Amino acid sequence: WSFFLSSASCEFSRNNQSAELEHPVSWFTEEPWYPLLGCVLALLALGGLWRTTPNPVYLKAMAGVVFAAVVVIVVERAIVTEAERIDEGVRDMVAAFRRQDVDRTLSHISAAATAERALVSNAIGIVDIHDNLRITDMQVNIAAGRERATARFRVNGTAEARGTSRHVSTRWELNFEREGGRWKVTRIQRMRLTKDEFIDPLNMSEL
Repeated sequence: WSFFLSSASCEFSRNNQSAELEHPVSWFTEEPWYPLLGCVLALLALGGLWRTTPNPVYLKAMAGVVFAAVVVIVVERAIVTEAERIDEGVRDMVAAFRRQDVDRTLSHISAAATAERALVSNAIGIVDIHDNLRITDMQVNIAAGRERATARFRVNGTAEARGTSRHVSTRWELNFEREGGRWKVTRIQRMRLTKDEFIDPLNMSEL
């Protein structure tokens, strides 16, 4: 049971942080912890019945529930959803920015988003990001038609600019459009840490 419960807990944590869809067409693959939670409750109920009345039928039912939970986990991990693709793209872009890999970073940004491409190119030359970079609170919303999306997330770590190094906490919103089968960034906006208000991306006073 401990293995199953820990697996369910990991699935809950990973999916609770990774994506929230406005139109949950693939709710099973986006939020598998719902059926996993049902399996946990079923195991607890069957375990209680077994302790009250040691009937082999309950053990068989428990084995069936564990098998069903394993199937849920395997299927969920085998399917990569659109929200997960966006999540992975954001993390790859941020990692490329940290490495100051301009080409890799810009490969995630639409060629039509000239202002965003210029912003990123300039920022790479100004800010050095240390290895302790962390992305948290990722939320991905897919719009109707599934051709546009928005990702909101926080970036925490140590940054160095103009010879000054400090720990920074920032919050971002990225708009995406599908181009040639890939999700491309069309807009980059920085947000206040505690309010849904946009600020200058390079504002160093709010870190």
